[in-house]
Amino acid sequence: MLRLSGAFLLIALTCCHASAGVVDSSSYARSWTLPKDGPRTLIQGTLFTTDVNTFPYAICEFTKPNEERVCNVTLVRPNKQDSGICRVKIFANSKDKELFYNGYFQMIPFAREHVAVIWYDQTKEPANAVEKKYDFKISILDTSNCKTAHLDFPIQKVHYGFFPALVTYDNQIDVVVNSIQACGGVDRCKLSFDLQGKQIGDVQPYKPKLSGYANAVSPATPVKGFFQDVKNLSSIRVLFVNAEGEGKEVLNVKFDEQKQNKRDAYSNAHELYSICWTPTISTTKPTKISCSQFDATGNAKVSKEITFPQLLNWAAVHNLPKGGLLLATGGCEQAGSEECKTFRVHKINELGQEKPYEFQAPDLQCHDITSNLEVRISENDRDEVCFDFSCLSSSTNLKFVSTCVEKTRLN
Repeated sequence: MLRLSGAFLLIALTCCHASAGVVDSSSYARSWTLPKDGPRTLIQGTLFTTDVNTFPYAICEFTKPNEERVCNVTLVRPNKQDSGICRVKIFANSKDKELFYNGYFQMIPFAREHVAVIWYDQTKEPANAVEKKYDFKISILDTSNCKTAHLDFPIQKVHYGFFPALVTYDNQIDVVVNSIQACGGVDRCKLSFDLQGKQIGDVQPYKPKLSGYANAVSPATPVKGFFQDVKNLSSIRVLFVNAEGEGKEVLNVKFDEQKQNKRDAYSNAHELYSICWTPTISTTKPTKISCSQFDATGNAKVSKEITFPQLLNWAAVHNLPKGGLLLATGGCEQAGSEECKTFRVHKINELGQEKPYEFQAPDLQCHDITSNLEVRISENDRDEVCFDFSCLSSSTNLKFVSTCVEKTRLN
């Protein structure tokens, strides 16, 4: 039987025990623990979607080693009842295939009650790497009734610039994939599907190289296009792609290959797109982080660089309704130090002017902040801004804390 540690815990945090200047906030916390020697593992939702006020997690177990596993997916809705537990099968297409990247697996929440579950399979070793065959798989899960629509795309290449891209909307998903079979004979195309998995419209040929990170301009409609991150080990490029598939480059930043980009953060709230990045992390201080924001047609609105005296272990960003953004960062050198007890939020307006705030940090006891901690910023229906922290300290221990503050506190 699943053992839940602190299955439901509602805590009211105040600043009375913290340093002066820390903003009052309230917190919702959950944690899950599985037996360490059992067959099941915990998986947290992906970081790629940052503006949705829900958090998916899964408890998974292999039913066939490296070939098939079953995941029970739950959508956590802070201060509301969770979704039901929905069973999703993660599988390889045939006996000569295995799950890709040791069971590569993502869960992206969207459209209120939905989760896109994503994985790959590949030809088993010792097949020649050049001859490997891959399948890109998506299950569209409606957590309100646990109905699932499954999509499968045979793809030609899997590396930087050729990963499939998924764009989620309130009523459909778009998939850009390099699949001659799925694309009707062309190398790469965009395909659209409703939330029941039925294809919408025709195959649309598509040329730009992709890396898998895409954000809709507006979740309400695909007509306004999307922003595409085309990232590799030494640069970040951002394309704005309109509804006809025509793209223009809006950002191109190159890095020293010895100082790889280790952290970036995205937001597509309020029909804006923001990306923040730092080329190094947890190595030197002071730490610099850069942010760029674009409007719904790809025009630049904000460009800002901030230098922190502290180390930077994580970053999250969220667009403001009238332009500008919230940038949250945290980091410390030694567990238990004063720097670990708070996190920083910078409100940056359209003119690039910033106003700093400080919040009490949740005590997640995350063993590896850089690798295991994920942070998102969202808004809820109580007129609050929420900072959602999740830490998968091990495959059997997951913690989630949502720290919320009234929007008026950030004026």
